[in-house]
Amino acid sequence: MDIVGTWHLARCVELASTGEVLNEPFGPAPLGQIMYAADGGMSAVLANPDRSVSGAGGPGMSDADAQSMVRGFAGYAGDWEVGDGILKHHVRVSFVPGWVGGVQIRLSRLDVDVLTLIVVADPSASVSRRSELTWYRAAPRS
Repeated sequence: MDIVGTWHLARCVELASTGEVLNEPFGPAPLGQIMYAADGGMSAVLANPDRSVSGAGGPGMSDADAQSMVRGFAGYAGDWEVGDGILKHHVRVSFVPGWVGGVQIRLSRLDVDVLTLIVVADPSASVSRRSELTWYRAAPRS
């Protein structure tokens, strides 16, 4: 699976086992970029473009603005490996401190320039949910 390069997020949905869309955690038009380097490094950043922040951010930002920013953002970086449709992200740094030192496992499917990553939230839960992220390969610079 040749995933080396830069990818842009087109869709991120949380699905029920029936395929019903339960949530769009980064909104209907999410922003995101994931990069896979040939040396094994990776990074991912996702954001809801509609995060409501009344100020410019920074040290004087209100608690409400900080919460809005946090709820619509995710990011981490580390190393990657792929095999048999399973993509593993070995996390070195993350917006979620509990991910550092862990492995984020994604079921993966590559169809030409469309990469689909599937996260199964909790396989033992009575209601099966999964997140599905659709990425498009960035066009090469001319």
